[in-house]
Amino acid sequence: MNDSPIQWLHGQGVPTLHRLGGKGTRLARLARAGRPVPEGFCIGPEAFWQALARLGIDDPAAADESCVEALHTVPLGPSLEAAIADALRRMGNGPVAVRSSALDEDTDDRSFAGQYQSILSVRGTQQVVHAIREIWASWFGARAAAYRAASGGPEPLDAAPPRRLDPVRASARRRLRGLRRRRPQWSGGMAVLVQRMVDARASGVLFTANPVTGARTEMTLEASPGLGEDLVSGSVHPDLWVLERRPRARADADVPIKEHTPAPGRGDRPLDDEAVVQLARLGLGVESLLGGPQDIEWSVDATGEPWLLQSRPITSLEQTLTRQRRSALLWTQRFSGERWTEEASPLGWSVIQPVLHHFIEWKVASRRYMQDAPPTMLFRGVPYFNITIFRHLIFRLPGMEPIQFMMEFFPPEEQERLRQRTFYPPRMGLVASIMAQVFTERRWRRYQFNVLTNHRVWERFQPDMVRRIEALRVDFTTTGEGLRQYRLGRDLVTEYVEIHLLSLLFANLSYQLLGTSLRRWVGDHDHQLCAALTAAPGENRTVEGHKALWKLAGLAQQIPAVHAALTADGPMPTLATLAELPDGRLFVDAVEGFLDDYGHRSAASWEIFATRWSEDPRIVLQMIAGYLQGGIHTDPYVNEERHREASEAARRRLDEALHASRLQRVLPVRKALSRGLLELTCNYMRLRENQRFFFDRLLYRLKRILLRVGGILADEGRLERAEDIELLEIEEVYRLAEGRMNAFEARAVVERRRAQAALDRAAEHPEFLTGDGVPVASAMDDRRMLHGMGISPGRIRGRVRILRDLRESRKLERGDILVTRATDPGWTPLFLTAGGLIMELGSLLSHGAVVAREYALPAVVNVANATGRLEDGQEVALDGAKGLIYIL
Repeated sequence: MNDSPIQWLHGQGVPTLHRLGGKGTRLARLARAGRPVPEGFCIGPEAFWQALARLGIDDPAAADESCVEALHTVPLGPSLEAAIADALRRMGNGPVAVRSSALDEDTDDRSFAGQYQSILSVRGTQQVVHAIREIWASWFGARAAAYRAASGGPEPLDAAPPRRLDPVRASARRRLRGLRRRRPQWSGGMAVLVQRMVDARASGVLFTANPVTGARTEMTLEASPGLGEDLVSGSVHPDLWVLERRPRARADADVPIKEHTPAPGRGDRPLDDEAVVQLARLGLGVESLLGGPQDIEWSVDATGEPWLLQSRPITSLEQTLTRQRRSALLWTQRFSGERWTEEASPLGWSVIQPVLHHFIEWKVASRRYMQDAPPTMLFRGVPYFNITIFRHLIFRLPGMEPIQFMMEFFPPEEQERLRQRTFYPPRMGLVASIMAQVFTERRWRRYQFNVLTNHRVWERFQPDMVRRIEALRVDFTTTGEGLRQYRLGRDLVTEYVEIHLLSLLFANLSYQLLGTSLRRWVGDHDHQLCAALTAAPGENRTVEGHKALWKLAGLAQQIPAVHAALTADGPMPTLATLAELPDGRLFVDAVEGFLDDYGHRSAASWEIFATRWSEDPRIVLQMIAGYLQGGIHTDPYVNEERHREASEAARRRLDEALHASRLQRVLPVRKALSRGLLELTCNYMRLRENQRFFFDRLLYRLKRILLRVGGILADEGRLERAEDIELLEIEEVYRLAEGRMNAFEARAVVERRRAQAALDRAAEHPEFLTGDGVPVASAMDDRRMLHGMGISPGRIRGRVRILRDLRESRKLERGDILVTRATDPGWTPLFLTAGGLIMELGSLLSHGAVVAREYALPAVVNVANATGRLEDGQEVALDGAKGLIYIL
């Protein structure tokens, strides 16, 4: 550990708050990441505390004017003064800026802008020492005290950290709690920055988001000649620029100037356009590094070189965004929730997101109608989809229903408003923009558009996909070969998505068209007939997996030692432990055979680094134990036969209803249409499950490839562990493998993202967001009744069992109402035990919905915060047709 009384901004290691204060920590992070920060050092708050102790000040709140006045002459101590003198000689003994860096300064909650002292153009050791004392005294100043009182007083160092602290601050808070225990009387402190003065030609302030409107699609830059002190004090008029930017733009992105407002009465511009854009891009890099919109002070020296003097969060932005709640942007998890049932890894998301954008990004339409926002984003580690485009595209003609799968993406109140209107057209300008881009880019080449042939394209593609997956090597010995295998796998992902996206669309459209036709032709208003007609399992790989799992449970039941081990209290035994039991080898061989066929499945199938069943067989054993302990609610073989009979009976009912009129007997048009539509719908329903089965296999192979690359990088000393690779983005993996990123940089990124991931897991993830992060609240639910969307008809009464992870599956007992956030195909074996299903996220044709209907399991989805509002053991009644949950 470095025991020096001073800390260099350009030093080594991760900067910490308790050594450098708020301002110093952020500048050190920028300096150590290679950003242009003037050379300098920091005297930590320990010296401030020692100085107060020399004056006998035990409680800062009780310090009187004489004590504070004494700070102006208190000795710093010979060792500290000698270290300061040596540091100034190292910097050439030129003029320096001496500035405050308090522990509570430049935080996410409070900026303390202008509340503490800063002294410029200081020369010599004694002047620097005098300036340090002045800054210490400013901690007790009237304006700083008033600011602390107005903003809630000093934050105790042992207070719980804000939910979204960046990793450096989170680490510092833990250290500060230790300091608090040693010094219970201090609830704050002052570090001091000493930096080389910049010979400034121009200075100013850059906001990487518009601080007035809250828009993260705009940046504002103010500039004036010379030093920036007059500008930040408000005593001069600056030139003002407004620049366009994308919400998550990188440092090399285009940032065109929207407008320039010159300062009144000044002829010469302090900056030309090229320098303005250069500063804006520098600001984007700072925002990316520090993790949020920034308020940046900067200077440009006589040679035109930009320098960063300070960077702090824009503390007013969240309030500004709240005022902008009526923003047109709408984000949701409703599409992504069943595909990412847990947070996305940085590497996994950086692989999948560009593939998605290749198919769903409409740049011209987004720029004109959707604030130039991207189609997807990560919010606190969770993927969200920008569904603003559906607000413009959804339509309703007189006598018709709106498109159901689009309606599912909207918040409940918005759905209700749309249903009350009998007519609304799509926004034709946006439609024209999309069509123009389709023809300009020949986008039809990216999709399998034909609804009549898309499923046949998949039938031809599937064998080739399986062959190419098996051909992807995982036994390579160099990162270059590993990344080549990765690219082959990524290209296969793109080809799969090309078919899969249209399969999803056609499944939704054909199911809605079938439901609308049955409602009109035979009065199927509660969807019972539609569900029966489409629920026959037939060649469903997910259901086949359930049957295989059910067989394993039956085998375990016949082997007493295995049955006892799986149902005993305590940790789940391993396969090796089970193999040593009497006849245990027979059971283990059967499990290993099951894993050969289904071990690539997981609880979050679109997340490349999700834990697969073959990697942790205890997940499978937990489900088997759940069957044994709670009882199997549904025999999948009996269920399959029952559904086949119900489907045949439903077909007979449909035929009889369509033959009721003489005209239909003579011209059986509706019968022909219904049969063709039913066949098409069933084809696409099967495709939804079966395509995901093979996609899981592909992503698991990609995971093994990328982990092997990580292993090679770890062997070479560039990563600490192979698993650390999932905390890098794919471009960073390339840079690390090619030597364009060093091991220190990579490890810093890994540690920062690991800390952020822990914060993200503990954070709330609202179902809907507007603007750039404001949750959309719903007033439709009351305390005794929850509203959602019914996806599988039937009524059931039972006890709530909340599961947040498949490893908890032993908790589920026969007939329980399973409550969870979302279900990937990996969750659906639990449907054999559950009596009903409630999910926070889902849709009429989500994988959970399809399997729930096949098992006649009453189910409701899109129930806001169901896992938080319901409690284990609570009794509820569920209506899967109306989408209602009654708390009894």
